[in-house]
Amino acid sequence: MWVPDANITEVVGLADVLHKYDNRMRIDELQRYLGMEIDELIPVIDAAKILGIIIITRNDIMLNNKGQLLIEMSLDERKKLISSKICRMPIFKKIALILKKEPKPKAFFIKMIEKELFEKEAESQFKRIIQWGRYADLLLYDSVKDEIRLSKSCLVSGPEKDLKEDV
Repeated sequence: MWVPDANITEVVGLADVLHKYDNRMRIDELQRYLGMEIDELIPVIDAAKILGIIIITRNDIMLNNKGQLLIEMSLDERKKLISSKICRMPIFKKIALILKKEPKPKAFFIKMIEKELFEKEAESQFKRIIQWGRYADLLLYDSVKDEIRLSKSCLVSGPEKDLKEDV
């Protein structure tokens, strides 16, 4: 699972809007309210779904209990909740496992991404991984050395064979 083309503030903003409208809105109404094209909105919805704060029905998008709780939390509590979800995403579990040993250059991760995505998407996916990883206090990126390292260890759950470094 890759990181959607959305930043965390957009996801929290989406949750805030839904909360203001009784935790539910038609997707077309949400699109008009936010002034976004559907192709801009879909990645934000995907990100909210990955973070486990919404439910999507045929025409509606709804905040679930976790999404409602998120809105009521302090900024620090929000960050902890979102960070815990990011750390459980397969791509971040894989990266954390790789970086436990030593920092890796950006080129290592670009090559890893290119194995599964189109070459032209690798750079933008890398930027989103760094953005989300920084938000979660998981990754540090040194642009001078052009390397990524782990800032804290996410709990890597599940069989290690599924997360082995096969890149």
